Formats: sequence, structure tokens, C-alpha cells
Amino acid sequence: MSRCWVLVRHAEATPTGAGMPDRERPLTRAGRRQAAECARWLGEREELSDLPMLVSPARRTQQTAELVRTGWHAGPVRTEAGIWNATQGTLLAILREAGDAILVGHNPGVEMLARSLSGRVVPVGVGAALVFEIDADERVRLVARFQPSSDSA
Repeated sequence: MSRCWVLVRHAEATPTGAGMPDRERPLTRAGRRQAAECARWLGEREELSDLPMLVSPARRTQQTAELVRTGWHAGPVRTEAGIWNATQGTLLAILREAGDAILVGHNPGVEMLARSLSGRVVPVGVGAALVFEIDADERVRLVARFQPSSDSA
């Protein structure tokens, strides 16, 4: 029996240094469009609709998750404090504990985890999603990848 992990990087946020703490930075208008585009792409994958969604407590990831799940996601959503500023090892431990899951987080951790899982460099831009399958022998395979169109930024 295989498991499924989906990695989602938060969509574009207000730049660092905009007079607010990093955790409080909201999505930009372009970020909201990116998240909506990601929602349409993920929504085409019915097998993902009931997966639990684990979300960093940062405002931009919470907003991304809310927009990304609109119209298709029926699974539980849980804020997971450990995703904030997490290393690939921490993110991997969170996913292993969860079983099947959608994780909404940040770079560099998400991109480093994607590289570790796939065995190759996998750029993970803002608003991107990666779907991995893990077989019974713990072999991991990147099966689908989404990156918002450049005109959504």
C-alpha cells in the first residue's frame, strides 16, 4: 500500500521588511492568484481530497492553505507549529508521523525536502505543489508537479 505526500510552498507574500514581523506577512494579490491556480490543479486530483492538511502558523501559509483548499479539499486542517522555519529533517518527521498528508510550508525546508525525497534538484517556487508517492518499500517517487504560470505573479 502506498502513501502520498503533497508539498505546497506558500504563495507570494509581502516582502520582508515591510514593517511587520516575518510570521505576519500576508499574501499579495499575485499570491492569492497563485493559490487559486494551485487549488484548481490540486482539485483535479480527487485522491487528495481527504488528506489531512498540515499548515505552518505563519499568516502567509494559513492564507495559502485557505485558498488552496477552496472547492475541493474535505480533509482535516491542522496548524503545525513545527513547520515554521523547519529543516528538511523536521518536515520529514512531521510527514512520517502524519502518514498521508498535504504540507503547506516554506523554503528552504520544502525545497530541501523535495530534493531529498526525489534525489534531484527540484525548484519549488512560490505557490508550487509537488505530489510524492511512497511505496511499501519506502521508495519515493515524484509523480506530479505544479508551478503557477508566470503571469499569475
